[in-house]
Amino acid sequence: MNMNYGMYSSQSIKASLNMKSALLKTLLTLSVLFPSYALAAVPSISSIAEQSVNKGQTFSFTPRLTSGSNSDVNWSIAYGPDAVQISQGSGTISWDVSSSLPSESFYIGVQASNADGADIEYFIVHVGVPEVVHVGPSYDIKTLGPALRANHPAGTTFVVENGVYSTQESKIGLRGDGVVQMPPGGNSSAYSTVMAQTPGGVEFNNEAKIAIEGGTGNPFYLAVKGFFINGPGLTIVGQTCDGDTSCEPHHIKIEANGVNIKDTQGFGVSYASNILFENNYAFGGLRTKFSFYHVDKVIARRNVARFDWVSDSPGPQNTFSFYSTTNAIAQNNIAVDSDSPYFWQPAEDAGEFGCPVTSGGSQVQFVRNIQLNSAKIWGNMDSQGSNACVADLNNNISWDVRPYAAHIAARGGVDIDHMTIGQIEMLQPDTWLVNGFPQNSRGFRNSIIHDANTTNLFYDFALGITNAILGRTYSRTGIHNINISSTSASINENDGSGNSIDTDSITRLNPIYSLANPQGSLKYILRSEDNTNMSNLDDSNEALGATVTTLKGATGSMWGEGQYNTETGRPAWPFPLQDVIKTRMAQMNYSGAFYAGDGPNKVQVGTAHLSGQRGFATSGKDLTYYVWGYLGNAVPPMNVSAQTDGTDTIVRWDPPASAYKSVITGYKVYDFNPDTKALSNPREVASNQVSLTVENSGGNTSYAVTAMHSSRGESGYSYPSNGSYVASEEEPATGIIDDATQAIQAPVLRILEIVNTTD
Repeated sequence: MNMNYGMYSSQSIKASLNMKSALLKTLLTLSVLFPSYALAAVPSISSIAEQSVNKGQTFSFTPRLTSGSNSDVNWSIAYGPDAVQISQGSGTISWDVSSSLPSESFYIGVQASNADGADIEYFIVHVGVPEVVHVGPSYDIKTLGPALRANHPAGTTFVVENGVYSTQESKIGLRGDGVVQMPPGGNSSAYSTVMAQTPGGVEFNNEAKIAIEGGTGNPFYLAVKGFFINGPGLTIVGQTCDGDTSCEPHHIKIEANGVNIKDTQGFGVSYASNILFENNYAFGGLRTKFSFYHVDKVIARRNVARFDWVSDSPGPQNTFSFYSTTNAIAQNNIAVDSDSPYFWQPAEDAGEFGCPVTSGGSQVQFVRNIQLNSAKIWGNMDSQGSNACVADLNNNISWDVRPYAAHIAARGGVDIDHMTIGQIEMLQPDTWLVNGFPQNSRGFRNSIIHDANTTNLFYDFALGITNAILGRTYSRTGIHNINISSTSASINENDGSGNSIDTDSITRLNPIYSLANPQGSLKYILRSEDNTNMSNLDDSNEALGATVTTLKGATGSMWGEGQYNTETGRPAWPFPLQDVIKTRMAQMNYSGAFYAGDGPNKVQVGTAHLSGQRGFATSGKDLTYYVWGYLGNAVPPMNVSAQTDGTDTIVRWDPPASAYKSVITGYKVYDFNPDTKALSNPREVASNQVSLTVENSGGNTSYAVTAMHSSRGESGYSYPSNGSYVASEEEPATGIIDDATQAIQAPVLRILEIVNTTD
C-alpha cells in the first residue's frame, strides 16, 4: 500500500536560506533599464558583515537596501537581544550593551518591508569576544575539528561558513577514534560560542554532529547557535560523569538550532544543570523531540516542534519531555501540526508537553505554550508511587486537537490557570478531558473550554489537601471561574468523580467571535478581546482564558539570571526565526510505515509518504498568520511603527502573508490611548498600502492599525506603535560609540524621530 500524505509535496524549496534569488535581482535590474517592464520593488537588504562591540559600549549600524526605498520601508528587529532597537526612516540599529553582559556572540535579524514584500537579513555581533575563528571552504581552516583541537582562550567564538558538513572533522564532541573536538570551557564572564554564519545556514549530517559530554573537554559556559542537524541530533550528556556533579555539563545555551530527527537523537539533555534551549526547532522522527532527563535548572523558551513520524523507537511518545527534571520552565513554546498519527508506531501518547517521573519527581512551569492542530494529548503530568510531577500550567492554549486518551492527565500536583481549550475531538469519548486522579490535582480555574467532544470534563478535582508530593502537600482549590460552551459533556459536579465545583462561577457563553456574535471574545485563540463576553469573569475581575501575545523571560537569560521568568512586554509575534523554521520544516520528506487504527491498537498496513509542506509550512503562509488566523478572522497588522517630525507622523506596518492578502479589503489607522486602550479617529487606507501620513498629528506617537476582512469584518489590533523622541544625525553614523569617551561625534542636525521600541 503506497500513499501520499500532505499538501504540496512537489513544491520546490529554496536550496539555501542565505541565498537571494538571482532571477529576481536580474529582473529588478531590467526594470530599472526598461521602466515599462518595472516590477514591484520588494525590499532587499545588503549582506551585513560580522560586527564587534565591547561591553559597556553602544553598538550602532545602518543597513543598506539594494532594492526598495527608505522612504516607504518599515524597519523592524526580527531577531536579537531584547535591548536592540531600530529607528524608522534610517533603519539604524542600536544596542546599549551592558557592561555586566558576559562575552558572547549574538545573532541580530533586521527586517525591511513595504507593500510588496519583506526581507530579513541576519548577521553576527561579537560582544567582548577575545578571539574569532572562521572555518569553512573559503578559509584556511576548512572544517571545525582542527579549530576546536587548537588552543584558544575562554570566550572564543568559532563561526562556521554556511554549507553542508558530513564528516567527523566537523563534529563537536568526542570522535569515534577518541579525538576530542570541543570549544574551550568558558566562565561566568565569557561564553565560548560555536555558531553558524547565519541561523539554519550550516547543515550537519552523517558523522557531523553535536554531542557534548561530561568529562570530554570542559563542557561549561558554552553556546551553540544556528546549526541545522539533518539526522544525528544535538545532545548534552552527563551520565559519563558517574555521579560526579563537578564533571557534569552546566551553563550551556542552545539557540536557533534545528533538528530533522531520523530515529537517532533529537534535542536531548541528561544529567546536566543550568541549560537554556531558546528559539530551536525540531521535527521528523523519534519518540521525543525535546527531551530533558535528570536536568536541574533548565529553560525551554520559544522553541517550535512538530511530531511527524516515529518507527523503531519504542516507548511513550512526547514532544517536549521533562523527565524526572527539576526547576524547569517551558516558556512560549509551540507544538504545531502534529497531525499525522498514522505515521506513529503504536505506543503510549505522553503528549505534546509532559513530565514523566518513573526515575524521580519533576517540577515544571508551563507558561504561554501553544498546541495547535494535533492528534496528541496536551500532556501527561505523571504520578508514579511516591514520585509525581508538580506542574503549574499558566496561560496555555490547546486548539483543534484529536487525542486518543485523556487530554490532560493532571495526575501529579497540577494547577491549571488561564487555559484556552477548544475544538477537542476525543477518540475515546468516555474519557475525561482533564483527569486529576489520584487526588493530587490542585485546581482548574479562569479558563475557557469550547467544543470539547467528550462524555466527562473533569475527574478528581476536589477541595482539601493533596497527598504528599516530593516531600510536601499542597492546597486543592477545585474548579471555578470557567466558561463551558458547545459541549454536552458532563461537568461532574460534586459526584463520584471527586470534583468540587463552584457552580456560581461557571458561565456558558459562546466565546467565539462572529458578525452574528460580536461580543464573542475569541477572534483569535491567543487572547480575549477587550470589553467582550469573557472580560471580567476570572477570579481577579480580568478575562478568562490564555493570553499569549508577549514573551516571558528575557532573551538569553539562564535560570536565576535577571528577568529569566518575568514579563518582558516584548511582542511574541511575528514569532522569532519563523522564516528559517518554515523553510526547514517544509523540506522534510519521509516515506515509511503507515498504520491503521488508533492509539496503542494501531497496526501497520503498508508504507506511505509524508510531506513537511503542510499546515503553517505551506506556500504563502507563516507561523504568525497561521496561529493568529486560525479562527478565520482578519489577522491584525504586525510591526506597527511611527515616525514623526513633531508635526506630521508616518504610520507603517508589515504587509500580510501572501496567502491572506486576497481577503484584506483595507486598513484602519486609529489614535490609541495607552491608558484606556481606547481607539479614536479612524482613517481608512487602501488594501495595497501599508502606511499612512497623519497630518498635523502634533507629534502623537501612539497608533493602532486594524485590517478589514472581505467577509469577517474588522480585525483587532496587534501592538500599538510606541516609542520616544530621539535626536539623530542626518545620516546616523555606523560603528560603535563608547559611552565614556563618545568617540564618534559630529555636528548634529536635530530631527525628531520615533524609535520602534519593543518594551
